[in-house]
Amino acid sequence: MRPGSPFPSINDLKEAWIAWKASHPEKIAREYEEEFCSECGGKGYFEVVYEVVPSRFGLIEYTTILPCAKCRNWKKVFGEKPRKLWTREEIEKHPTFYLKDKRHIAGRAKQVEEEQELCTEAYVPL
Repeated sequence: MRPGSPFPSINDLKEAWIAWKASHPEKIAREYEEEFCSECGGKGYFEVVYEVVPSRFGLIEYTTILPCAKCRNWKKVFGEKPRKLWTREEIEKHPTFYLKDKRHIAGRAKQVEEEQELCTEAYVPL
């Protein structure tokens, strides 16, 4: 602590960080070797859209990421093991998820156009 200050000094913070790392080695991020994955493209996760909401400004997509079950590249993003690992096939079969990648965009283009038409029809200028 610096004299006259309620806050720790920078050196105190550095020493506390070094001590914490020494006492918690399992919580420190490690480098993982990347492996090639044909499912996720080597990212370790899938970008998934779970809800599309029309608004007066266009479509709003709510997205999340799901870890890939085929490779271990998800460790870079998620750290500890997630509850469930996903394959591309499981995501495509899921009733509310759709993949946000080039393979899927071509098949979904018509549906998105129809949703955008609904948005423009519903838009009423003030």
